[in-house]
Formats: sequence, structure tokens, C-alpha cells
Amino acid sequence: MESYLKATSRDTVRSRSWTGKPCRMLRNDWTEAWEKPDGPKPLGMPLQFMVTSEAVARGHRYADKAKDVMFNPIGQIVGRLNTVRTVKEVIYGMVEEYLESVERLQKLTATDA
Repeated sequence: MESYLKATSRDTVRSRSWTGKPCRMLRNDWTEAWEKPDGPKPLGMPLQFMVTSEAVARGHRYADKAKDVMFNPIGQIVGRLNTVRTVKEVIYGMVEEYLESVERLQKLTATDA
């Protein structure tokens, strides 16, 4: 999660190196290696993931040691990430905003009797 919070939109790259299909992800040693001119070109889907799936599995098992090669899919919006919230906090916030909106709408549409 730390890598997402530190990243900006310029830290992303569109790569086919994990699955064979284009995917935006954080730039790291893995994506850099696949982008080298003398490196192999990614295969199409599903062949590329057949080649990389073991590396993905090991990355999950040894996450603390694989930070520089982890698959970190993300959009360019990554630069706007600045906090981590629980699902509970997100849902409660949405419900509160909904209730506030309904209350404002009721005040706007209220008719004097």
C-alpha cells in the first residue's frame, strides 16, 4: 500500500508484461526489464500469464522481499491517493452524504402551506 500512497501519475506505465494484455501499473524493476530494447517482448494473453504466474505467486508469498517486482495495477489517479480508509468508513461516509443530500433536497422542494 505504501508504494501506492507515494506514487504520482508519472510513476505509472502501460505494460503487457504480466498478462499479455495492456494494463496500467506502477513502474518498477519488473516493468523496466520488460521494456528494455534487448529484452523479450511479452506474449499475448493467456500465454504471457502462463510464463509469469509463478513469479506472481512467489511475489505474493514473499511480498516483503518482492516489492521491486510486484504487480501493482493502478490508474493514473494514483497521485490522488493520500489516505487508507476501511470499507466501513467509506460506506458510512457515503450514507452520511446521501442523508445530507436528501435533507437539502427536501428543504429546496418544501412548499409553504
